Amino acid sequence: MPTSLQPPDPEAVLLCQIPGMQAAVLLQLVEHWPTPASILRAPSSELRALGLPPALVARVVAAPRQRPATEAGLKGLERMGIVPLPLLDPRYPERLRRLPAPPLLLHVQGGWPPPAPALAFRRAGELDDVRGQEMSELLSALAGLGIPLAAGGADLRLLPPNRSTAILPFGLLLARSRVPDGLRDAAMAGRSTLVSVGPVNAPATPPAEETAWHVLLALADGLLIVGGREAELPAVRPELHIWHIAAGETGGAAPTRTRRSLRGGVVGAAAIARALGVRASGETTVRQEQLW
Repeated sequence: MPTSLQPPDPEAVLLCQIPGMQAAVLLQLVEHWPTPASILRAPSSELRALGLPPALVARVVAAPRQRPATEAGLKGLERMGIVPLPLLDPRYPERLRRLPAPPLLLHVQGGWPPPAPALAFRRAGELDDVRGQEMSELLSALAGLGIPLAAGGADLRLLPPNRSTAILPFGLLLARSRVPDGLRDAAMAGRSTLVSVGPVNAPATPPAEETAWHVLLALADGLLIVGGREAELPAVRPELHIWHIAAGETGGAAPTRTRRSLRGGVVGAAAIARALGVRASGETTVRQEQLW
C-alpha cells in the first residue's frame, strides 16, 4: 500500500493523543522545550509553572510509559497504508497550523503532500438530477485540465478518483464503507489522498464535521460552492478565493453567478482562473467572467 509518508516520531504522536491536550497548549510547550522528547522529559514543577492543570501535567509525565504501545500501533497502521501526522511534525501543513484550533493529529492515506493548487467544492443543499449532472461535468472538465480537486462529506462521490483530496470527519478504518471505491483505490495506490481529522476508528460527529470543513478551506487555493445563497458563503481566511454558483429562485431557472475578486500572487490562482474561464485584470486581481 504505497504512501509517500514515513512514520512520524512516536513521541510527537504520544503528545497529541494525551487527553485534554490542546493545540495552543502544545505550541506553548514547544516554545520552552523544542522537541517532543524534551517536552516529555520536562519536570512536573516546570509544567505546572506554565499554568498547565495538574491533571494534564500528570498525563504528560506518565505519557512515556505508553511509547511501546504507540510504536506497535504505528506499525499496524503502516501495514494498512495509514500514517498519523501530528501537529509538531514538520510535514504538517503550515496552512492548518495557522488555524485558531488546528487538529492535533491527522491520519493520512495516499500521496502526501496533496496535489496543488487545489480547488475545493461543496454543495449547499441537495441538487436535482440535472444540476448534479452539470456539476459532475464541470468537475470532470476541471480534472481534465489538471486542476486537483478536494471535497468532503456527501460530495466525495463527485470527486474524480485521481489527483483528488478527500477530507473525512470519520476514521480511515471506516473509509471502506463510506468512500467511493475508485477514490479509495486511488489513495491506496498513492494517486489521491484521504485525510481524516479523527482517530482511525472514530465515527463522524458534528464537531469533527466542522473541523473537517475548516481543514478543507485551509488546504484549498479556491472554493467553488454550488447552490445556496449569499448568506451561506463561509467566513474564510483572506487568501481563499470563492466562486459561487447560486441556484435559481424557481425550479429549472438558470443559476445566478456571484462575482468575486481573487487576490493576485497566490500559487495556482492563474491556473484555476483559466480552468474556470475567468480572465486576469491587472496584476493584483482576477475577476470572474463566467462559471457556468
